[in-house]
Amino acid sequence: MLYQRSRLNPRVRAFLVSESSRLGVSRVARQVGVSRRTVYRWRRRAPDFRDRSCRPHRSPRRSEDPLEARVLAMRVDDQVGPDWIAAVLGLHASTVHRILRRHGAQRLSHLFPKPPRSFGTYPALRPGELVGVDIKSFGSIERGGGRASEAVPDTHRRVGWRHLHVAIDMASRLAFSEFRPTLSGREAAGFLGRASAFFASRGIRVQRVLSDNGSAYKSFVFRDACRAACIRHTRTQVRHPWTNGRAERFIGTIQRECAYRDHFHADSERALAIALFVPWYNTQRPHRALGGLTPQGWLDRWRVTHLSGALI
Repeated sequence: MLYQRSRLNPRVRAFLVSESSRLGVSRVARQVGVSRRTVYRWRRRAPDFRDRSCRPHRSPRRSEDPLEARVLAMRVDDQVGPDWIAAVLGLHASTVHRILRRHGAQRLSHLFPKPPRSFGTYPALRPGELVGVDIKSFGSIERGGGRASEAVPDTHRRVGWRHLHVAIDMASRLAFSEFRPTLSGREAAGFLGRASAFFASRGIRVQRVLSDNGSAYKSFVFRDACRAACIRHTRTQVRHPWTNGRAERFIGTIQRECAYRDHFHADSERALAIALFVPWYNTQRPHRALGGLTPQGWLDRWRVTHLSGALI
């Protein structure tokens, strides 16, 4: 049914026919706001009140089936467009395009769909073998925070941003986060030390860190901190954020399920909510990629499995 909310949809047409037999054609046509001819038409077509196609019953000038078959064959075999096919067969390009549209072959992507783009996958990792770090800047909730402070450069009260540093173990998805006041390399280095201590308390030794090309991670302070902790530091390729996709996805989860879901009246309320959300994420939130386990549950099971394998 094409027009469900039009004046003469199938339900109104049925009502029109039934009432015309009771009240008369002229009176019903006047009440509904249609012509008498319309009432008689639907009385003749009853009980079928569906819309009919506007396509003519005969198309004497339509291209013959063998010619359409040649057009489709060239389209599929040579993968050329209407201009090329029209020049070879002596037709107009518009005629060829009409034939291709009639058979749903006007786009090569419909005939030869490409596989979905894959950004690659990580191999099976051990806990601590690769830890992704990233920074998400939240606009301050206080008056003048976020981009409002940048739009008015002469303001005397620049509140600005609150920067959330995150670290996530690529194998177990165990995460650690912390709000820091700046994006400096010193703050990133300090966060790396605290994140390493957090993972060490869970029995995970950080061996390699993956980050983007932010100024904090390109600083000498962060480089020296990685060397002092015997951690290998790797940066993603420029404009390739999906390389560190699990850290990006964790930030998206924080925004979707915590930071942007509730209403906060102060930065301290938002910071507390995220501080409570991350332990819940680690111990209670199931992950489809982990087979329905939580990060802590997967880590405990991984330890039992590898311990039993070592004993055997």
